[in-house]
Amino acid sequence: MYRSILFSLLILFATMSFAGRGPTHKSLRAYAMGNAFVAVAEDKEAVYYNPAGLNLINKLGNFETNPEMGYYARKLLDMRLNVGVSLPLSQAQEAYSIGTDIQKVYKSIDMDKMDNRALLDTVEAHIDILDRMLFFDKLPINISSKFDAELALPHFGGAIWVDGGVAPYIESGIITPGAGIDTVYIDAVIQGAVGFGIGENLSLGLGYKMAKREYISDLTVSLLEWEDARDTLMAETDRIIRDASKISTIGHALEFGAMYQIHREVRLGASLRNLFVKKLGKENITPNLTTGIAYSPRFLQRNTGLARKVNLAFDYEDVFNNERNYKFMSHINFGGEFEQVILAVPNWPALRFLKVRGSLGFKGGYPTAGFALEALRLAEIEFATWAEEAGYYTGAEENRYWVFQVSIGI
Repeated sequence: MYRSILFSLLILFATMSFAGRGPTHKSLRAYAMGNAFVAVAEDKEAVYYNPAGLNLINKLGNFETNPEMGYYARKLLDMRLNVGVSLPLSQAQEAYSIGTDIQKVYKSIDMDKMDNRALLDTVEAHIDILDRMLFFDKLPINISSKFDAELALPHFGGAIWVDGGVAPYIESGIITPGAGIDTVYIDAVIQGAVGFGIGENLSLGLGYKMAKREYISDLTVSLLEWEDARDTLMAETDRIIRDASKISTIGHALEFGAMYQIHREVRLGASLRNLFVKKLGKENITPNLTTGIAYSPRFLQRNTGLARKVNLAFDYEDVFNNERNYKFMSHINFGGEFEQVILAVPNWPALRFLKVRGSLGFKGGYPTAGFALEALRLAEIEFATWAEEAGYYTGAEENRYWVFQVSIGI
């Protein structure tokens, strides 16, 4: 029973894996604007992106005592429970259909009585299946899911979150077509952070993270040998169950952040995240150093009942990542967001009934976009799309995610 439950979770909680990278929380607000967020983070997302931002919670809206902090709606408490999923249903259904059609063709052949030439003739007789399969050749079908429980208030924040995924693909072969899974993994994380100010304009932050990573390495199997694939996956599930209770496989990391408010419209930010004091499982994790700048044009902000927030940002992300140093654009993130309260009690920013947010950006050379709708400050629906590089250079091969998330909280 436990094997079946864990096996199901492995398939549910999914995302692409990068060797040597630490756990990466996917904030839909941040990813929608290109993940350029290290100088923007002024809410609960500061726990993940820049702990120094926790010092800005509620300050940004208090224009009377902090005139250089800009115009924002004040909020003393930010608590959310989020569930998100990325499931390309049309691609997944078509890939499954191709796989079952291929199996039917091969099961109709008496392999002991046919040579390769006869087999090729049979495959050519079903050229429509071959054409469909070539379109999906080694195309990862990204299935991902996330769960977050998060809390933030001025100077303090914490979160428990799970992120994981799987990217199955079809490998077209004339004689023996196959299928593969590109590293299923789950990251489970508990983290907390504090932020404090030095003077009027400088904010500093410190965070601590405990993480557990479990994964199944790349698996390739013939479409005619599903039983072998299932046995392999179940064997890996047994290994994960045995390793789950091992304290030695838990990773511990420190995180640092800084923000400097140049004036009410421009803020600089920098964060050093995933500074693991030992290996995470069996991996040496490269720390993520990111620097950035945010611009919040004063003439566009409104701190009335119909509050408005506009942010433009630019980040140079993951400075120490040697794997992608030769891909300059893979480090560049930039974008913007426009947030507007469209139904509220006049002159009471805290009593908003309906708020919308739209975002656009570029992350690592690929466009991003997002939309969010919040009702009564209690429930929020978010959508975001972004892409990760799967090839050998920026722009070579796009793995695009389309993620929907539902949040409840205060």
